[in-house]
Amino acid sequence: MKITAEGKRFGWTVLVEVEEKDGDISIKFDGRQDGLEEEYFRYLLGIRHPVAGTYIPEAESMLNVANVLKFYYFDDLTSLDIEGDLPTMPYEEGVIY
Repeated sequence: MKITAEGKRFGWTVLVEVEEKDGDISIKFDGRQDGLEEEYFRYLLGIRHPVAGTYIPEAESMLNVANVLKFYYFDDLTSLDIEGDLPTMPYEEGVIY
């Protein structure tokens, strides 16, 4: 699975590519590794912001990656492309997420 997002961050256009292979994620910024940006991005993943109100995804799940890219990493998101299927949130009768 791969998620590609582009947007403005501190006035600069940034392309972020996150790819999952065998449960591990690799992150590239403008086509290359960037230790400082990756550290900040992984920090945002570690916060585990709620999805759909109250559901808390696993830190390095692609659902969490998509949520962070869409709402928390960029100042202004211009595109978000998801290749593959995002995992669905679990559903239990009578539980509201």
